Amino acid sequence: MATYEIAVLMQKVLADLAPKHRMGLSIHIDDLSVSLARSTISELVQDVGTATAAVRQALEGELSLPIAESKSQVLGSSKAVDEELKEAYGNSLGKHVETARRLGIDHALRKVKQNPVFQKRWKMFQGRKKLIKTLGRAGKVAQAKVYTAGMLPSILYGAECCTHPPSKCSQAAETIW
Repeated sequence: MATYEIAVLMQKVLADLAPKHRMGLSIHIDDLSVSLARSTISELVQDVGTATAAVRQALEGELSLPIAESKSQVLGSSKAVDEELKEAYGNSLGKHVETARRLGIDHALRKVKQNPVFQKRWKMFQGRKKLIKTLGRAGKVAQAKVYTAGMLPSILYGAECCTHPPSKCSQAAETIW
């Protein structure tokens, strides 16, 4: 089945669940993100359990779409929320993480030390930079175009969602000039 058809089916089945469980749903192709906000942590923990059970039933029960357990993640807005969710559900809802990868961007609800997606892109940027440097002064104008049109946008993608380290941005800019 085509991925857009899967998204349409998911949307149709999950549309009624969102208001019922007061949750936000985001679907991108065949990936699903569920978000909840409550006034107390205990209310949140309880509602996360009922909402995820309803989503699981809708996907696996009604649509026969298996949930990839290895890709399931839980991202809490604070350490207190993370601890309560771990205590209540263990890893049954998914792996507990500090940053979640979505659409190739690191998403974090609080400050984290590492951004794995950016770090991978930075490493690729450094490798490409070495390759271009081997050209020396040949094609200097073309080199600048490659940096500005391809390499810089590739490492800065998602900067509006998760700010990249200023030192790395400066290093990348210095590469061109």
